[in-house]
Amino acid sequence: MATEMATTDSSASDRAPFRWKAFASYVASFALAAIVLGIGAAVILGHEPLERRASTMAQSRTVRLLVDWPALARPKDAPAPKTLDEATWMPKQFREQVMARAMDAMSKCPDPLGPEAIAAVGQSMVDSGWFATVPNVSREGADVIRVTGTWRTPAAVVRVGDKEIAVGWDAKPLPVVYDKPGLSGMYQIGDVREGPVYRADGQPDCSKPWPGSDLPAALELLDLVARQPFASQIAGVSVGRHQDEQSLEIVTHAGTRVVWGGRPTKPLIGEASTAQKLEKLAWLDKKFKRIDAGRSPQTPIEVWWPLSRPLEIDRSASASAGKP
Repeated sequence: MATEMATTDSSASDRAPFRWKAFASYVASFALAAIVLGIGAAVILGHEPLERRASTMAQSRTVRLLVDWPALARPKDAPAPKTLDEATWMPKQFREQVMARAMDAMSKCPDPLGPEAIAAVGQSMVDSGWFATVPNVSREGADVIRVTGTWRTPAAVVRVGDKEIAVGWDAKPLPVVYDKPGLSGMYQIGDVREGPVYRADGQPDCSKPWPGSDLPAALELLDLVARQPFASQIAGVSVGRHQDEQSLEIVTHAGTRVVWGGRPTKPLIGEASTAQKLEKLAWLDKKFKRIDAGRSPQTPIEVWWPLSRPLEIDRSASASAGKP
C-alpha cells in the first residue's frame, strides 16, 4: 500500500506544470481576433447607416449665412440705416435669390460648415452673377459662414425685344431681366443690334461681355453725363448710329435726342473734343433749361461740331415749347 501510494505520488509529481502564462496568451489572442472580426463586421454591415446618421446630424446643425450686401451711398452726416432695405441698394427680391442659391448649395454637403460647403457657397456666389471678383467665404465661430466681396453695380438696362436686361459698368449682363420696358427706373440703352451671350438654360451669361462695341461706348458716355448737373434730364443713350457711323445719341426724358458723336475717349476726326461737347450741353442747359434746347423729338440737336461752327438752334424754340 505504501509503495502504491508512493508510486501514485511519484506519477503526479512527474506531470508538467500548467502553463498559466500560455493560457492567458491564447485567451488574449482569441479575444483580439474576436474584436477585429467584430469591427470588420461593423464596418461592412454598418458603414452606410453610420454615414447617413452622421450626415443627418451634420445637416441638422443650425447654420447662419451672413452676407455683406453692397452698401448704399449715404452722406457722412446721414443717420445710420435702421433696416437692411435702407442700408443696401440691392432689392429684397434679389437678395433672397442669392441667399436661396447659396443655402441650396450648402444643403447638398454632408457638413454645412465644412470646407466642401464653404466652397459650394463661394461657387454659388460666383454663379449668381453679382460679384466682380471671386468672393471671400469664411467660417466664423461655431455656426456662421460669412460672405464678403466686390459687388457689380447696375449701370443701365438694354432693350432686347420686349424685355430689358440689366448690365453692369463692365458691359456684362446682370441676373436681372424685366418683362416690360420702363420698370427698372435705370438708364436705358436702346437700338443695340446684338443680344447678350446666353447660357444653355436660356438666361444671359453674366460672365461674358456683351458682344460688339456698341454697349461699352454707350456705358462710357453714360458714366460721363450721369455726373453732370443736367443728369436728371437724361433717360439713356441710343447706339443706333454707332455701328455704321460711330456716333452716339443722348436720349432725354422728353423723348428728344442730342447727337453726341464718337465715344468720349475716342472722338471722331474733325469733331469737337469731349470737353467742348460738355461745355455746349452746359450752355444749352443754362440758356434753355434743357440740353435739347426745347426741340421736338423729330429734330435732334447736334453738339459734336467743332467750336468754330455755331450750334444750329431754332430761335423760336424755348424750354416751354418742348416740354412733355
